Amino acid sequence: MLTSLTSAAIIILAVEAMLCLIIPLALTFALAYLLFRTNKFLPPKFRLARLQAQRVNDAVNRSGARVTESLGSAEAKMVQTETLVRTLVGLTKKDQS
Repeated sequence: MLTSLTSAAIIILAVEAMLCLIIPLALTFALAYLLFRTNKFLPPKFRLARLQAQRVNDAVNRSGARVTESLGSAEAKMVQTETLVRTLVGLTKKDQS
């Protein structure tokens, strides 16, 4: 029924199929093992990284508040001065007419 050539071809195809299944399976097991091993010492490191990121975020928020506060007060003073000048110029124009 089957010649030796077809039997050899079936064996070769079966080995290739097993390799295509074994390689991803081995990679998955290796990744799971690595994650299991690193799970012991990573949470404290993640906690430190999160605290450091929170410190940076707080510093950025504080400096941003200082900058916007100074810009807001400068703009308010500029608007007050502008309004005062317009009022004075408007009074002098009314007085002249």
